[in-house]
Amino acid sequence: DLEGTLPTDICNNLPNMESLNVSKNQLGGQIPSSFSRCSEIKFLALSHNEFTGSIPGTFGNLSKLEQLYLGHNNLTGMNLDLFGTSFEHLEDNAYNDFFMKSIFVF
Repeated sequence: DLEGTLPTDICNNLPNMESLNVSKNQLGGQIPSSFSRCSEIKFLALSHNEFTGSIPGTFGNLSKLEQLYLGHNNLTGMNLDLFGTSFEHLEDNAYNDFFMKSIFVF
Protein backbone atom coordinates (compact mmCIF):
# COMPACT_ATOMS: atom_id res chain seq x y z
CA ASP A 1 0.00 0.00 0.00
CA LEU A 2 1.02 3.58 -0.68
CA GLU A 3 0.98 5.98 2.26
CA GLY A 4 1.39 9.73 2.59
CA THR A 5 0.27 12.40 0.16
CA LEU A 6 0.39 12.80 -3.59
CA PRO A 7 3.26 15.06 -4.71
CA THR A 8 2.03 18.58 -5.44
CA ASP A 9 4.22 18.63 -8.57
CA ILE A 10 3.07 15.24 -9.92
CA CYS A 11 2.01 16.71 -13.25
CA ASN A 12 5.16 18.79 -13.63
CA ASN A 13 7.12 15.54 -13.71
CA LEU A 14 4.57 13.57 -15.78
CA PRO A 15 2.82 16.09 -18.08
CA ASN A 16 1.83 13.45 -20.68
CA MET A 17 0.34 10.99 -18.19
CA GLU A 18 -2.95 9.58 -19.54
CA SER A 19 -3.95 7.36 -16.64
CA LEU A 20 -3.36 7.24 -12.89
CA ASN A 21 -4.84 4.65 -10.55
CA VAL A 22 -3.84 4.95 -6.89
CA SER A 23 -7.10 3.54 -5.52
CA LYS A 24 -7.20 1.31 -2.44
CA ASN A 25 -4.19 2.80 -0.67
CA GLN A 26 -3.64 4.94 2.39
CA LEU A 27 -3.04 8.26 0.67
CA GLY A 28 -4.33 11.35 2.44
CA GLY A 29 -4.26 15.10 2.56
CA GLN A 30 -5.78 17.30 -0.08
CA ILE A 31 -5.98 16.33 -3.73
CA PRO A 32 -3.39 18.53 -5.47
CA SER A 33 -4.84 21.29 -7.61
CA SER A 34 -1.82 20.84 -9.88
CA PHE A 35 -3.67 17.99 -11.63
CA SER A 36 -4.81 20.73 -14.03
CA ARG A 37 -1.32 20.48 -15.55
CA CYS A 38 -1.97 16.84 -16.53
CA SER A 39 -3.59 17.96 -19.76
CA GLU A 40 -3.51 14.47 -21.33
CA ILE A 41 -5.14 12.58 -18.45
CA LYS A 42 -8.21 10.51 -19.39
CA PHE A 43 -8.58 8.22 -16.37
CA LEU A 44 -8.01 9.26 -12.75
CA ALA A 45 -8.80 6.87 -9.88
CA LEU A 46 -8.27 8.22 -6.36
CA SER A 47 -11.00 6.22 -4.60
CA HIS A 48 -10.67 4.21 -1.37
CA ASN A 49 -8.07 6.46 0.24
CA GLU A 50 -8.09 9.08 2.97
CA PHE A 51 -8.17 12.30 0.93
CA THR A 52 -9.69 15.31 2.69
CA GLY A 53 -10.94 18.73 1.70
CA SER A 54 -12.85 19.58 -1.42
CA ILE A 55 -12.42 18.47 -5.01
CA PRO A 56 -10.11 20.98 -6.73
CA GLY A 57 -11.88 23.36 -9.06
CA THR A 58 -8.98 22.93 -11.47
CA PHE A 59 -10.38 19.50 -12.42
CA GLY A 60 -12.70 21.48 -14.70
CA ASN A 61 -9.67 22.25 -16.88
CA LEU A 62 -9.01 18.59 -17.70
CA SER A 63 -10.54 18.59 -21.17
CA LYS A 64 -9.61 14.97 -21.96
CA LEU A 65 -10.78 13.48 -18.66
CA GLU A 66 -13.31 10.68 -19.23
CA GLN A 67 -13.40 8.82 -15.90
CA LEU A 68 -12.84 10.21 -12.41
CA TYR A 69 -13.15 7.96 -9.35
CA LEU A 70 -13.28 9.77 -5.98
CA GLY A 71 -15.48 7.62 -3.77
CA HIS A 72 -14.64 6.32 -0.30
CA ASN A 73 -12.52 9.25 0.83
CA ASN A 74 -13.13 12.01 3.36
CA LEU A 75 -13.93 14.71 0.83
CA THR A 76 -16.13 17.48 2.20
CA GLY A 77 -17.55 19.21 -0.82
CA MET A 78 -18.23 19.23 -4.50
CA ASN A 79 -19.15 22.38 -6.37
CA LEU A 80 -22.00 21.08 -8.53
CA ASP A 81 -22.10 24.29 -10.54
CA LEU A 82 -18.43 23.82 -11.38
CA PHE A 83 -18.93 20.24 -12.51
CA GLY A 84 -22.07 21.09 -14.45
CA THR A 85 -20.28 23.70 -16.54
CA SER A 86 -16.65 22.67 -16.56
CA PHE A 87 -17.26 19.13 -17.74
CA GLU A 88 -19.40 20.09 -20.74
CA HIS A 89 -17.01 18.09 -22.95
CA LEU A 90 -18.13 14.81 -21.33
CA GLU A 91 -21.01 12.77 -22.69
CA ASP A 92 -24.38 13.16 -20.98
CA ASN A 93 -25.19 10.49 -18.41
CA ALA A 94 -27.33 11.47 -15.42
CA TYR A 95 -25.70 11.56 -12.02
CA ASN A 96 -27.35 13.33 -9.07
CA ASP A 97 -29.33 15.76 -11.23
CA PHE A 98 -26.40 16.94 -13.33
CA PHE A 99 -24.65 15.50 -16.34
CA MET A 100 -21.19 14.15 -17.01
CA LYS A 101 -19.65 11.01 -18.45
CA SER A 102 -18.18 8.97 -15.62
CA ILE A 103 -17.64 10.71 -12.31
CA PHE A 104 -17.90 8.29 -9.43
CA VAL A 105 -18.07 9.77 -5.94
CA PHE A 106 -20.01 7.12 -4.03
